[in-house]
Amino acid sequence: MIKKISIIILSLLILIACDEQNDTVNETVIPVKVYDVKPNTISQYLRLTGSVEAENDAIVFAKLNEKIEKIYVRVGQNVKKDEVIAEQYNEILKQNLEMAKAGLKSAESQFILAKQNYERMLKLFEQKAVSPQQFDQAESQMKTLEANFDLAKSQLKQAEENYENSFIKAPFAGVVAAINFDENQMVTAGQPVAQVVNSKSMKAKLMVSGTDANHVALGQLIEIEFPSIPEVVYQGKVNRINKALSPVTNALEIEVLILNADERVKSGLFGKFNLELVTKDNVIIIPETAVQQQTEVKIDRETGVQKSVKKHFTYKIDNDRAVLTEIKIGINSDGRVEITDGLSEGDRVVVVGQNIIKDGDLVKIIE
Repeated sequence: MIKKISIIILSLLILIACDEQNDTVNETVIPVKVYDVKPNTISQYLRLTGSVEAENDAIVFAKLNEKIEKIYVRVGQNVKKDEVIAEQYNEILKQNLEMAKAGLKSAESQFILAKQNYERMLKLFEQKAVSPQQFDQAESQMKTLEANFDLAKSQLKQAEENYENSFIKAPFAGVVAAINFDENQMVTAGQPVAQVVNSKSMKAKLMVSGTDANHVALGQLIEIEFPSIPEVVYQGKVNRINKALSPVTNALEIEVLILNADERVKSGLFGKFNLELVTKDNVIIIPETAVQQQTEVKIDRETGVQKSVKKHFTYKIDNDRAVLTEIKIGINSDGRVEITDGLSEGDRVVVVGQNIIKDGDLVKIIE
C-alpha cells in the first residue's frame, strides 16, 4: 500500500514539473532593439528661421523719362562702384550740355572784358577823367555780365547733372542681382531698373521671443542651414541686438552676419539659424524614442490644489527582461536626451519595440 502511495506522489510531482516547464516554454519572447548607454556630448539650441539679405542691397532707380538705349551688364556679373549698368537715351541732353559749356565760355569772356573795362574806368574816374555816368555804366555792365556768368555756371551744372542722370550706375561694388528692363524699353523716373547686392557680406534679421531674449548676446556664434543648400553648415554671429522688444509681437529683433557666405547664398534665401545655448560633455545620452512620459496628478494636502507632475521612464534590459525604470531628464537636442538620474554607463535601453512590451516581459535583442 505504501508503495502504491509513493508511486502516486511521484507521478504527481512529475506532472507538476512538466506543467511548469510548459509554462516557461510557452512564455512569449518579444524582439526588441536596444541602445547601449554611454557618455557623450549634447548641446541645446535656440532655433530661429528667417531670410537672408545682402548687407549692401540696393535698388537702382531711373531718374529720367527716357527709353533704355544700352544695357552694359548681365545678371550675376560683378560690378565696381559707379560702373554704368545701363544708359538711357541722352542725345538731346548731350547737345544741351555742349551748349551749356559754350554758353559758359562766352559768358566768362564777356564778364572778364567787362571787369577789365570797369577796373580801367575806376582809375579814370578817380582821376576825374570820366564822368560819373560813364563810370556807373561800366559798373552796371560788369555786374550784369557777372550775373550772366553765374547763371551760365548754374545752367552748365544742371546740364551736367541731367546728362549724368541718363547713366544708371552701381552704387557700390557688388553683383547685379536683377535687371528689370530690356534695351529700347521706355522707363519713367522712379522706376526700379536694376538691383545690386554685395554677396560677400550677407545678413539676416531674426525675431527672438521675449522669453528667449536673455539667451542672446553680441558676438554669439550661430550655425546656419539652408534647405536649398543641403549638407552645408554656414557660420554666423550676432551683429546687432535691438534695445527694446516690439510692442506688437513682444519679440526682439537681432541681426546675424554670415561669416562664410559664398555665391550660393543669395538675397531672399530662407534659412534655419541655430543658436547654441548650452553644451554638456561626458553626460549620459539616450535616444528620445526610448523615453516614455507619464503625468500624475498630486493634491497638496494643505491647500487642496491639484498639481500635474510629469515623470519619465524607459525600459532597461536586465537578464533578458524589460524593466520599466524611472529616469530624470536634462536638456534635449536633435532627438537625443540627457539623463541626469536612473541610468548608468553600460545599461541597455529599448529603442524599438518599447510600445509593445510591459514591465517584466521576456525579450530578445535583435540587431
